[in-house]
Amino acid sequence: MLRHVVLAASVGALLLAGPVGTAEAHARQASRNRPNEITGQSIDTTFRMDKGGVVDLEAMFGEIIVTGTTGSNVRLRATAQSGRVRLRASATLATVRASWERGGPENVRYEVSVPPGIRVLMHTTSGRLSATGVKGDVEMENISGDIELTDIAGLVSVETVSGRITAAGLAGGAQLETTSGDVTVTGAAGEIAIDNTSGTTILTDVRSSAVQVESVSGNVRFDGPIDPSGRYEFSSHSGNIRLTLPPNTGALLTLSTYTGSIDSDFPITLQRGSSGDKERELQFRLGSGSARLTAESFSGNIIITRGPARDRQE
Repeated sequence: MLRHVVLAASVGALLLAGPVGTAEAHARQASRNRPNEITGQSIDTTFRMDKGGVVDLEAMFGEIIVTGTTGSNVRLRATAQSGRVRLRASATLATVRASWERGGPENVRYEVSVPPGIRVLMHTTSGRLSATGVKGDVEMENISGDIELTDIAGLVSVETVSGRITAAGLAGGAQLETTSGDVTVTGAAGEIAIDNTSGTTILTDVRSSAVQVESVSGNVRFDGPIDPSGRYEFSSHSGNIRLTLPPNTGALLTLSTYTGSIDSDFPITLQRGSSGDKERELQFRLGSGSARLTAESFSGNIIITRGPARDRQE
């Protein structure tokens, strides 16, 4: 009889231990995800974040500077001259906001270091945004102010009205949109999509199999290798389009303009269905003709120049 009592007690203890252990695990996880809050005119702190977490930075007027670092800690240094900065941070989400106390808003400055795998969101009304060496996705939005990106491993997404966008070393692709700012991209891979209403767009050493650039009145310049399976689309209603292609390019080119001119350093052998009338639409093949490249401008000129030899992406 005693044996049955002991056995029953042991089974009961096991049944109780399961829910308690699970509850403790849930409590620990809830504690990790519960945000800690710091508020002050200036903040200098370090906190741990899980890979896949998000750092959300917002300032109406000011400067936000983000750099990549190693490890798993985020470092924040933030100041607001006539206001206060509030940080709410957990293992998965950190938000930084500035509020104002006396009169109108004053400039703020955020300096943030983020480890690999962290997604960064940066928002200002008027201010400079900068990201360097970030090994994750970066999203930037402002109305006016320059935007700078250097050595970004993840996808880049940028929206601005009048800011200038300067980017170099983009490994994960980019989606860039501006109304009147110039866009300069140097050394980029992944899918590239740019919508620039009136500014000049310059792409140099872009090694991508998918490039799309649209403009209303801005000029467009492209210089880079052409992937044999790539798709490249360039359009500007009244701006000029200049494409510098390596001599070993293999692509089918379709060029069209209504009142502008078409000039090419490469010999043009018209394909069937091409026309030479006032619409000036030409289609011709370079090398294997495997890639597809289109350039369209209503009143701008289209210029195809021969650049230095480059290694094609196979």
